[in-house]
Amino acid sequence: MLEGQVVTLVWSYTLDGTFVFAKFSNITGGVVLITSRSGGGATWEPSSKRFRADISDSQARLTILGVQGSDEGKYEFDLTSSSGTIANTVEVIVQCKLFQFRSEVL
Repeated sequence: MLEGQVVTLVWSYTLDGTFVFAKFSNITGGVVLITSRSGGGATWEPSSKRFRADISDSQARLTILGVQGSDEGKYEFDLTSSSGTIANTVEVIVQCKLFQFRSEVL
């Protein structure tokens, strides 16, 4: 993905049992979100306004607004239900924008 873009990571699953909580984390960068489907318990550590999460009975989405080079790394999604936990990891690679410099000799 290109630096500055909005990126959405999507995990699809079949949920057995009752939803308990979910955790998104950048396991190489230390960003963690723990949330509940009710929406009242979402907490980012460290705090960030660029990350958004949405969870349903069959899909979880993590959206990163204005991707930065520091967002690069492995992201893990853990979902806990009354019947157990599922986890999956995806790697995000960020391409930095190239700037063209022009110099003039006076």
